[in-house]
Amino acid sequence: MNFYPFKKPFSKVLPSDLSALKEVREGWYVEYKQEMISPKKIAKSICSFANQFGGLLFFGIAESMNQSAGEFIGIPNAEVNNACNAIRDAATKLIQPSVVFEINQLQGPCCEIGLVDDRITYNFFRTFE
Repeated sequence: MNFYPFKKPFSKVLPSDLSALKEVREGWYVEYKQEMISPKKIAKSICSFANQFGGLLFFGIAESMNQSAGEFIGIPNAEVNNACNAIRDAATKLIQPSVVFEINQLQGPCCEIGLVDDRITYNFFRTFE
């Protein structure tokens, strides 16, 4: 992947690190989703990354007017299992061949980004490397 906004491995990214996304616009390598979407729509986004050089898909982050990360809304804790299953199903069952990916689940609270206690962001990372 040619673009990566964090200064540490994806598995080590903390909620406070997401503040870097306030300067990162959606584009070829980054996509923001305010809420969870259907596995079919997730698969479509993942395929667009697979047809390029990988990418980052963020759930629970609203896009701002300039297409960068706006509000860090998060996904309610009650929806955590369904959200994780939807992402995994999209990447492994709806795409053939399935893709190699990482999911980083970040739990609030985090004052730096305004993520409240009972919310989580899901961050999906896909690369060919």
